Amino acid sequence: MHLDAKQLIDLAGKAAFDRGMHYYLDGAVVALTEHYGLLKAKVEGSYLYEVKVPLDSPADSECTCPAWEDSGFCKHCVAVILQFQAEQREEDEAAEPEPSPRATSKSKQSQRLRDEAQVLAFLHSKGKEELAQTLLSMLRNDPNEFQRWLLKSQAASGAVDSKALRKTITQALPYRSLYSYNEVARYFAHAEQLLQPVWDMIPLLPAEQALKLVEYGYERLHRALERVDDSGGYRFGLEESMESLWLPLFKRLPWSDDVKVDYLIKQLGSADDYPDIPAAFIEDEDTGLLALFYHQLDLHWQGLSTQQKQSSESWRIYQLLFERSEQQQDWPRCILLQQEHAESGSDWLNLCEFCIDKQFLAEARQCWQQASDLIPVPQNRKSRAHTYDVIQAEQRRLPLRELEVRLLTAEGALPEAADKLWGLFQERPAMAMYVQLQTLSQQVGLTEQECLQKVSDGLIQLAKQQQWDYQTTAIHTLLAEIYLHHGLHAQALQLAQAHKLAQGVQQQLATVVFPVQPEAGLMLYTKLILESAGRGADSSVYREVVALLEQLQQMIRAHPGKISLSRFTELVELLRSEYKRRSTFISMLKVFA
Repeated sequence: MHLDAKQLIDLAGKAAFDRGMHYYLDGAVVALTEHYGLLKAKVEGSYLYEVKVPLDSPADSECTCPAWEDSGFCKHCVAVILQFQAEQREEDEAAEPEPSPRATSKSKQSQRLRDEAQVLAFLHSKGKEELAQTLLSMLRNDPNEFQRWLLKSQAASGAVDSKALRKTITQALPYRSLYSYNEVARYFAHAEQLLQPVWDMIPLLPAEQALKLVEYGYERLHRALERVDDSGGYRFGLEESMESLWLPLFKRLPWSDDVKVDYLIKQLGSADDYPDIPAAFIEDEDTGLLALFYHQLDLHWQGLSTQQKQSSESWRIYQLLFERSEQQQDWPRCILLQQEHAESGSDWLNLCEFCIDKQFLAEARQCWQQASDLIPVPQNRKSRAHTYDVIQAEQRRLPLRELEVRLLTAEGALPEAADKLWGLFQERPAMAMYVQLQTLSQQVGLTEQECLQKVSDGLIQLAKQQQWDYQTTAIHTLLAEIYLHHGLHAQALQLAQAHKLAQGVQQQLATVVFPVQPEAGLMLYTKLILESAGRGADSSVYREVVALLEQLQQMIRAHPGKISLSRFTELVELLRSEYKRRSTFISMLKVFA
């Protein structure tokens, strides 16, 4: 899978793509895995969000963030795809053969040095005028290089032409549609080469003229990036050069503090890749100007309508005010800002969670009610098409119901919280919810054994009611996880012998059981290995089977006298016989010869 910037923008929108790019570059994507064509990862944003991306259908990606619930493909999905593609490129580059020894041989380097020495000696034999005319003739054939030398001559003479500098910025950043990494790398390397004299000369201009040129550089870069796929981050050198100019230029401006602050607030409505405001313009030591900035920003925010406060254009203003209030631990102000910015049911749910964390329970209850009013209530299922709508509505209400349990617990309404959590667990059983249910049940008087028995009976009954095998397998797997969680290995083994379990849990059980019940452990490993081998002719499957065989072999050797190695050899021979036409697999099995 490879999605370029244009395709990702089509899926996520420009704003979400840009934010996803920032998440990727900041290293916010963690625990990235790929299994059977499905990417799974976590992205560190306001919270830790879980993302799933099908490689064959990225548009069907899923995320636990509020934005995904409202509009689907989100910035966190963008970040995960960019991270995956970057890792794939690194693997491809690592697999490339080493450069030819001839290309880097000492003899060639020596010849190059001899050639350069010969040319240098020839140039020294010529007069300055002849050399100057030769260089000028060469520059006439390269307009960009001519422009660089023109700027150097102007800098040397002290005559700085702002129009010429602007022209160079325009030439350095032409609007072209580029998607190849090599083309993009060359594009920005050439731009940096042309623009370095511009950055050197800008400080020689009056502050306001210089500021306009830097603004133009940012505007030009932003518009160029609408066509150039710079997911490799080749533009960062340019951005750093421009950002280094902001602070000294801003300090030189002959403006009052009020005018400077008004300028910065106006720039907050510019493109997302504009330098950080106020960090790129106001030093932390300048506490007076910082305080004025936030004061004026707050007044500006209060002057916005409700609709404007909820718009994406006001996002940066809201974010700055919220971060400032958070740093000062002004929780009532944080809550008020989120209330003013909240628009969707997901926004109100996030705010409810924030209020619970900060122990503002009355406000949390109000936020939960706001979310409940905005998130549709499922209707009765009347038809097949209608059933899908009902299921979607139920999924949208699920976070609301889960948060209600947490809110009731915080409010001290433990019996009601336990009842609602039990209802949720029966509908969507999961290990994390079981742990939560166990804790809550004990708080209302149930023992650990009573809770376990209730859950076990409920899951066994639920498994019998399922229509599809994968649903039954998921429930039996969860029950096995619960047994393992409590150290009930015999019950988990009995379940594995009677029913199909997910591979990960089955492997965990085999590892635990083998030392005490070698025959049962061998049975589990054999079942697991044969099921894995039968999943398809794929190198990743082969590696997985070999890893399981190695683990089993180590187990047998670590417990001598319990299982004969000949039985392991029989299993390997069975695989060789069953899959003799899979040459790659057979070759990998040679390690067990």
